[in-house]
Amino acid sequence: MQVLHEFTNPGSIVLDHYREIESAALVMLQAAHDDDWHRVARIERAIRELAARLDDLVPHDRLDAGQRHERRLIVGRLLSIDADVRRLAHPSNRTLDTMFAPRPAGGGRRGAV
Repeated sequence: MQVLHEFTNPGSIVLDHYREIESAALVMLQAAHDDDWHRVARIERAIRELAARLDDLVPHDRLDAGQRHERRLIVGRLLSIDADVRRLAHPSNRTLDTMFAPRPAGGGRRGAV
């Protein structure tokens, strides 16, 4: 089937891998919500393998503008999912999240330098 690859948009192959990683990450998040940390670890390993395959694909500079935008959106969602899993794994991190969260403009402490 090598001939088909020649007619396939290389960017769509890359995005398919990103979508697959995102799907696995959502399953991992559900496992974290279910407190199934063995499953989280298995899915995390699978995600690492999928991510490693991205390096073997077409260079990301072959993505068109729309594909680059979609990739950025997926990566943003992956970062959010990762943060949620980490919070579930270590609830004490919520205190740190609160301490370092951006404050609204004008809502800072008085007298702070």
